[in-house]
Amino acid sequence: MQTIKHMRSYIFFKFLAFKIKLKNQLHKSNTQLIIGQNVQIFPDLWLRLGENSILEIGNNTFIGKGCRIECSNNARLLIGNNVNLTGYDFLACMKAIEIGQDTLVGEFVSIRDSNHEYADLKIPIYSQGYVTKSISISSDVWIGRGCIILPGVTIGKHSVIGANSVINQNVDPFSVVGGIPAKLLKKIRE
Repeated sequence: MQTIKHMRSYIFFKFLAFKIKLKNQLHKSNTQLIIGQNVQIFPDLWLRLGENSILEIGNNTFIGKGCRIECSNNARLLIGNNVNLTGYDFLACMKAIEIGQDTLVGEFVSIRDSNHEYADLKIPIYSQGYVTKSISISSDVWIGRGCIILPGVTIGKHSVIGANSVINQNVDPFSVVGGIPAKLLKKIRE
């Protein structure tokens, strides 16, 4: 039991050191990093916050090993209370992403609110910029391992996203979806 306590303390102190390193960056811009109570974060979190961005992590949230969170300039990423990012998840926010409370996110999930522009055939895709659309994930959602959540999607309350699914359109509340692209598999009784 002492080993577990020691490890929790180690993670906590490593995170405090991380926060101190961020302090100067946050002070020079309007960037906000808001962290709730009893948040557990593995020390190898990869975090990038742009100027005037907001990253808010709710109470009792768990961010597992190898997660990567990027907020571009002027982006807003809100992670609710009791959210579990299991590990190796990638959240890339250029505009706005909201993850509701009590949500479970399996390993290797990608949630991105932007996509490369590609319509102009005379300009390389790399140089065309991005199209951004907000993502909203309601409360009490379970996102299976390896899913990809694309820009502009809203996922309704108490929904289940099957492993390795690609979500390119809205998911109604109380739904189970899966596939590439994801389709309705069944409704959960309300």
